[in-house]
Amino acid sequence: MPEKIEICQGSSQKIGLPAGAPDMQVLWSNGNTSDSIEIGDTDSIVWVEIKVRKDCPSIRDSVTIVHKSKISSLLPDEISICKGIAQNISVNPSGLSNPKWNNGNTTFTNNVSVPGWYVIIADSDCGLVTDSILVKEIASLKQDQIYTSDTCFSA
Repeated sequence: MPEKIEICQGSSQKIGLPAGAPDMQVLWSNGNTSDSIEIGDTDSIVWVEIKVRKDCPSIRDSVTIVHKSKISSLLPDEISICKGIAQNISVNPSGLSNPKWNNGNTTFTNNVSVPGWYVIIADSDCGLVTDSILVKEIASLKQDQIYTSDTCFSA
């Protein structure tokens, strides 16, 4: 067996002896005696013990199960931009590939200057990941106006 098997949260994987293995006694760590078992995301170490003949000692092998978390959040809920000033929305590409934004962008950084919802879909080892961000436009600061966090300085 391999040293480790990576499995995504909420999924399972079948592992077993090679096809065409000779008739033998098999015992898995869960008590199963078939030539294969389903492992899930609650398993941590799985072993199999094999005995080919009665007069031979058993052989035991084990595999460590590494649990991979599904990526659930890529973006903050919202950002604010000043009218006419673009801002980059970036996603950490670690563990992701093939990003697609709803505005046609296909990179991990999307330069936006228009308010609205921006949605990204990307592939991960554990399936598709989708997230969205609301881009709000904030008002320019006019003469004699009090500055708040919801205003921009205009030139």
